[in-house]
Amino acid sequence: MSTDLERLDELKVALSYGEQVADAFGFFHDTFLSDPEFAGAGEAVTEAPAGLMTALEAIGRRGLGVPTEEPVIADLRLARIPARHFVYGTGTLSGYLVTVLLFEDANLGAVAVKRDETKVLYSRFALTPSAAPGATAPPPHWFRRQGRN
Repeated sequence: MSTDLERLDELKVALSYGEQVADAFGFFHDTFLSDPEFAGAGEAVTEAPAGLMTALEAIGRRGLGVPTEEPVIADLRLARIPARHFVYGTGTLSGYLVTVLLFEDANLGAVAVKRDETKVLYSRFALTPSAAPGATAPPPHWFRRQGRN
């Protein structure tokens, strides 16, 4: 099976307009993660995209209720497909396994947080670009807890 990276446009539409973020993650898993060639299509990200860490921290604090003094994000491993402005990866968010999807050109992303064997918290987020070069990106301009399956 050959990876058709243009199908990432379908994923972007699903994240932008789909009612259930879970459907977008299902599409990502079924279309891309089941294809061994997909892993070779990306390059390792050495520095997280601007605003992503702020967004994940906000999701951890607001969505998971993590106290301010506790660290939120650990072991974040990301890959980028530059031609499609797409970043994806996994890590831990407040001790829970998390999967991250981000379209850098649209400043649109989503996370799936595995709370336990049967519960997953999904959240879609948008990043607001920082006004000045080198400035710290502000937190996501909206946060919506979509629900659990």
